[in-house]
Amino acid sequence: MGFVLLGNAILFGITMKIADLHNEHGFKAFNGSGILFGILWGLSGAVLVLSDQLLANIIMAMNIAFVTRMRLDYFNHTLAASIIILTFALTQKTMPAILISFYLAFAVFGGIKDFLDDGIKSKNIAGKISETMWYYPVSGLVFGFFFGNFTPFIVLSLYTIAYDTIKLGYESIKTEEKNNAS
Repeated sequence: MGFVLLGNAILFGITMKIADLHNEHGFKAFNGSGILFGILWGLSGAVLVLSDQLLANIIMAMNIAFVTRMRLDYFNHTLAASIIILTFALTQKTMPAILISFYLAFAVFGGIKDFLDDGIKSKNIAGKISETMWYYPVSGLVFGFFFGNFTPFIVLSLYTIAYDTIKLGYESIKTEEKNNAS
């Protein structure tokens, strides 16, 4: 497992969250930055797809689960997913058992996260745990224990840590700005 793969896993999480911040949280670095970060998200995902057939199927499962969960709700989101899906379609072979099992894990546990976050806006311990997107690295860890390949766990962990770090950092900045304004 090389530094390019690990770096792209981190870049995938960072660019995905920054693209999301543009649409749902009012962040704007410069004109067109939302589209730019959508493209960067798609390209970093495409590099993950090109890196390994197993990872390609897992990233594809993630994108299909995004569709099921209706999480591709802005142009930069659909642009990123389109880049990833086209890269998969043009370069990889489907591994049905991997694709379906990871899709089910991501769709079911992601749907529970969506319900806790969006539906009931839970601020208790269950809501806090769901915000971390734990189901991505846990799915990779379970796969690793069964098949002895921990690459999905490492990649999904780095992606999740990067995504959550940007999310928490932005929330901290906004909280500080709000406190300073009062």
